[in-house]
Amino acid sequence: MAQNSNLQLLIFLALICEVASNIAQNSDQQSVFGLDPNQSEARSDLEPLSNLASGPRKIAIFTTAAMPWMTGTAVNPILRAAHLARTKERHHVTLCVPWVPPEDQPCIFAHDRFEDSKEQERCMRRWARDNLGFWPRIDIKFYAARYWASIGSIVASEDLTECVDERDVAVLEEPEHLTWFHAGHDWRARFPLVLGVVHTDYLSYRRADPQIWSVVRPWWAWGWQLLNSWVTRAYCDQVIKLSDAVQEFPKSVTCNVHGVRQKFLDVGRAKAGATVPRFQKGAYYI
Repeated sequence: MAQNSNLQLLIFLALICEVASNIAQNSDQQSVFGLDPNQSEARSDLEPLSNLASGPRKIAIFTTAAMPWMTGTAVNPILRAAHLARTKERHHVTLCVPWVPPEDQPCIFAHDRFEDSKEQERCMRRWARDNLGFWPRIDIKFYAARYWASIGSIVASEDLTECVDERDVAVLEEPEHLTWFHAGHDWRARFPLVLGVVHTDYLSYRRADPQIWSVVRPWWAWGWQLLNSWVTRAYCDQVIKLSDAVQEFPKSVTCNVHGVRQKFLDVGRAKAGATVPRFQKGAYYI
């Protein structure tokens, strides 16, 4: 346990140094902490840039997981991509997902194994067709990544800003996770508009991390909270939190941009018409 704790702390300190170096190198005018007024404050030109109804746009969605891992950051981004490509504006949508090598796949996939990314792409498209009722008109690109067991996350091993050639709108699903180890170009210098969608309450994981001494965990979580705020402030124009259960972020709003899938509504209607015992004890919250 002590060895794991020491290793985690050393990794975190190295991560802080790496992020500071990368942010400082990405811009001569931006401060190391991403607090330069030109970078940290919300931009005044976001409204016209974020208007997706003005015509076809080139949207790149970057996420931290891929099907068949049935986690929110694998499921929701492919649904978002498919529906954005199906709007009347006919946006060109590219979904960028991690390619985890076969030796790491048992850590995240229950049964499926893929020798190459083409096999996994076919799996993803079949799932989307079966759940949406249509083939998604999107491009799917894979970036090199590894599963890091000590933090329970997939981490990119290349510059994600280079995944697409035409750069217009970037949607970062879990922007803090995508930029913890980012060692490439400044996202905001590469894309006119960078939006972050926060999915996960990582601080809860840090507060309960069994690899860290219990007395250190509050400080451990606090350090990650600062890091999350730091990287999103530096790399995102706007952050969207799915709920207020997650930490506060700079330049953030809270909005359920996932919506509700038709399948859930269909199940609800079916249950409403069924002759089953009804809940009779007032309001019930999930």
